[in-house]
Amino acid sequence: MAGPDEPPFNGNGTVGRLLTCEIPAPAEMLRRRPGICSERYEREKAEFDKLPWYERMLAGHGRAVGLEPTDALQSAKTFQEACEKMPDEISKSALDEKVQQLSDHATGRNPLSPEQSLELKRQVSFLQDVYTPGPRWESGLSSGESAWLSAQNQRWGNSMAIAFLGPVYGGPGAMTRLMGGSEDLVEAVNNQSASLVGAGRTRVFARDAAALRESNARIFTSGEYNRGARLEPPSRTVGGKPAGTASPISAPASGTVVQQAVPSISRQKQNGHVKGSPQNTNRIKQGKPTSTFNGPAAEADRLTQEAWQKGTPVAGRPNVRDYDFGQSIGTGPNGGGQSIVRVHQDASGNIHGHPAGPEIP
Repeated sequence: MAGPDEPPFNGNGTVGRLLTCEIPAPAEMLRRRPGICSERYEREKAEFDKLPWYERMLAGHGRAVGLEPTDALQSAKTFQEACEKMPDEISKSALDEKVQQLSDHATGRNPLSPEQSLELKRQVSFLQDVYTPGPRWESGLSSGESAWLSAQNQRWGNSMAIAFLGPVYGGPGAMTRLMGGSEDLVEAVNNQSASLVGAGRTRVFARDAAALRESNARIFTSGEYNRGARLEPPSRTVGGKPAGTASPISAPASGTVVQQAVPSISRQKQNGHVKGSPQNTNRIKQGKPTSTFNGPAAEADRLTQEAWQKGTPVAGRPNVRDYDFGQSIGTGPNGGGQSIVRVHQDASGNIHGHPAGPEIP
């Protein structure tokens, strides 16, 4: 062993110094699980495909071209597209750093603006969904964040209202904003402009309704519209109750005419049950069981459309409805009278009807 006055030495007997060093360990990585990007969209798509065909057909009505038919599907699609742009793996420290920033914001050590904190929360939530999916705790919105979101939503809503009202009726709201008015004031101006638009449209609607009455169009007053009419498909709910048991809608204001859209008649199929038509004659000659309306084609069409509006869906067949008129409207295969009209809707949305039910001698 070397003395205090002797130089240090190495193990091989040479003079030297003992040096130590640390070799950095490789950074811990978070890897994206295969299939995680499309998993959510596939799950939402499977749930959407379970809906009845008419709900799927109506789901995308009124949405912009290129968007998914529902908000849930669109959200899942947006996540899938963003997820697929991310790298296969990221360092765990990158996520930990953002989580620490949120923690410092929550404790007040490094407060952020509402816009910054919401964006940071969005980034953390997205990275966790991609690289560390599973249950986790997430803090709710602070009062400042809620107020900021409300202000943004109000501004967005006012901007959309100005766009929909157009240059004439939307101009006052736009000028109010340009002059420095608050969003509350812009909203009040937009509401006033919208009421003027509504009054103008009411006058136009009343004029068109009068023209329809004069041309003997088939229109229904509020009482006729409500009596036995179904406003929603039977499998859907309105106000937490099945559509068939939903409370009647309130009567429109005096002078207002309500017109319900009625599907078009499938002429070829309908004529098979119209007395004297070639299709009806051929069915009878071929020995097919045939029920026939008492009146001409116009009367058969009227009864069919009324039965579709007022009828009750047949159990297990949402595209078939029955309505009992309480009097004979046709004859059955055996020559007896029938009071029920059964209406079928085909895949194209057209309808045709025929007398049905027990035959009255």
